[in-house]
Amino acid sequence: MAKKKGYSKPKRLIIHLAELKGFKLPPAVAKMVQRDALNGKGFEACHKTIREQSGVWIPELNPIFKKLDRMLGLPRPK
Repeated sequence: MAKKKGYSKPKRLIIHLAELKGFKLPPAVAKMVQRDALNGKGFEACHKTIREQSGVWIPELNPIFKKLDRMLGLPRPK
């Protein structure tokens, strides 16, 4: 996949659950996550999308999302 001219990957930001209260995703990321969820992508895929697009990562959620996806029979992200 070719990178767009002037595109730079966001700096990684690790947020813990206690810090999450009141945090809002950028509107473009929120819309993309909602679209992916409606297309059958799982929680783990959405979590990875948020990380790729915004740099935000919440480590406590990763094992929870993996378990939810497994329970719901949703595909693992590639």
